[in-house]
Amino acid sequence: MSEKENLQKLDCLMREDELLFRFGITHLLTVGYENLTEEAVERTIRVIEKEALEEDEDFIPVITPEYRIAILKMAAKIREVPIWTILKYVSKMVKMS
Repeated sequence: MSEKENLQKLDCLMREDELLFRFGITHLLTVGYENLTEEAVERTIRVIEKEALEEDEDFIPVITPEYRIAILKMAAKIREVPIWTILKYVSKMVKMS
C-alpha cells in the first residue's frame, strides 16, 4: 500500500472508534511493533478468554475481556501500517490533551 492509502486506513480506524484507536496505539507502542505478531495476538486472545472463564462471578473488571480483545485487534490492524507512517499520523492527526 502507498503511504496515502496507509494514512487513509488509519484515519478510517480512528473515525470508527477514536477511543479504541487510542487504546490500540498505546497497546502497540507498549508491547512493541515487532512483538505484536499475528501469533502473539491469537495467543493473548486465548489467555484473555481463559481468564474470563476463571474469574469470580462477583468480580467486576475495569475493562471487560471483550474490550481487551477489541483493543488487541485494533492494535493488530494499526500494526499493518509501517511504523513511521503510524508515527506521522499520530503526530499530525491525534490531538493530545
